[in-house]
Amino acid sequence: MKNLLANVLSELSWVLDSRDPKNILLTGMDDVKKYASHLKKLDIEDRKMLTEYILRAEINKSRGQLSEGIYNITVGTAIEKQRLSGLAH
Repeated sequence: MKNLLANVLSELSWVLDSRDPKNILLTGMDDVKKYASHLKKLDIEDRKMLTEYILRAEINKSRGQLSEGIYNITVGTAIEKQRLSGLAH
């Protein structure tokens, strides 16, 4: 049920503001694949930040260290979190 609600919210957030890919709600790696064509509209630096964020999230997930705040956030928030993490090269 929680995943269904997250998917519905993801779709609604995209429909309500389809102009900016930073407003896409990320509920997991599937959303990156689902919205890949829209995410290509991000500038190169933002794509790099998003890629690093997702990579870190998936590594933590595989180690059983996935925290609540990693997904269910917008692309813009993920980019800013990555910038602020100090892990970006």
